[in-house]
Amino acid sequence: MSKKQKNTLGSEWQFTLCAYPRDDQYCNQFYMALEKYNVMAFKGELGFRWILKNKHNFNALHFHWPSFYYGGVRIISIFKFYLFLTFAKMLGKKILWTVHNLYPHHIIHVKKLDYLCRILMVFFSDLLFVHGITSKETLLKEFPLVRNKKICIIEHGNYLERYPNKVTAAEAKKKLGISSSDFVYLSFGKANPYKGLEDLIKAYKLVTDGKDKLIIAGRFPNKNYLKKIKQKIHDMGGLSGNVKLVDRRIEDDEIQIFLNAADIMVLPYKYKSVLTSGIALFALSFGLAIVAPRIGYFNDLICDNGLGVLYEKSSSISELCDSMRMVKKMSFDRDAIIEHVKRYDWDIIGQKAYDCLREHFWSDV
Repeated sequence: MSKKQKNTLGSEWQFTLCAYPRDDQYCNQFYMALEKYNVMAFKGELGFRWILKNKHNFNALHFHWPSFYYGGVRIISIFKFYLFLTFAKMLGKKILWTVHNLYPHHIIHVKKLDYLCRILMVFFSDLLFVHGITSKETLLKEFPLVRNKKICIIEHGNYLERYPNKVTAAEAKKKLGISSSDFVYLSFGKANPYKGLEDLIKAYKLVTDGKDKLIIAGRFPNKNYLKKIKQKIHDMGGLSGNVKLVDRRIEDDEIQIFLNAADIMVLPYKYKSVLTSGIALFALSFGLAIVAPRIGYFNDLICDNGLGVLYEKSSSISELCDSMRMVKKMSFDRDAIIEHVKRYDWDIIGQKAYDCLREHFWSDV
């Protein structure tokens, strides 16, 4: 741990986070922004021996997806996780939680256990970060205990200039074997069940005129889900040839090909517990408009038709179909979308997070 340095406001203050995780794209961008304000972050270990050895090296534990840390034998690992948090609090450490989702995407199949785990996480947390006012309101409604906690609203940052973006739409479509005149719907990113790909395929089958295309690009962690999606595509008969399924991690230099080949990003998320979508920021950072349900951060992010279309019920195939038909008749200005998304700057987000840490924890450092 480095010595205290003068921060940008001219006073001496340093706050060090033990971050879980440290190697996620969102986390890397967030912590790089915080480091400019003399808030350092490093990746630690969930272990009693480790925390005792390093107890003088950090001020707080920062979690993003806490359910990742009580996988496996759930009941035992849940107990160990919250025992670890209890121990950390006894040592005087702060607990920070960025609430990306109301509940985990992979639910625990024991009634009310996910709810209990979330209540415990709220109880242990000293400060909660949320993305947008809708996320805050949803959190308050679901967990009244949050009203007694410190909540800081920060935006999700953009991915401008993070990935190459040089190929034109025509070049991108050519690389994927698609005609430049074809309208392309895209689903992008890690393909988990909550993404609603079954609904997307069903809706595409109902709205397509046979001349547009659907691309589903991203790795399927669950091979049973991949098998299910492949069967759904196969069941489309002659239309299946218009669906391109790419089951693998998309490399950084390829992202521009898929994003620029698409005319619209479709994110028919099935779970209302989704409060944040990094893929939405990916899309907007490439000037790509979005179709999504009116839930969580979508409600704050896609604030007008210049950025996409929102439909009311996440479970409604008919509303999804209507939106997919609607966007084909609309014109979206990709340059204007990119200009809009510049406001989600990581440095601004880092300063807001720094101000929250300074306000709530200054007297403790």
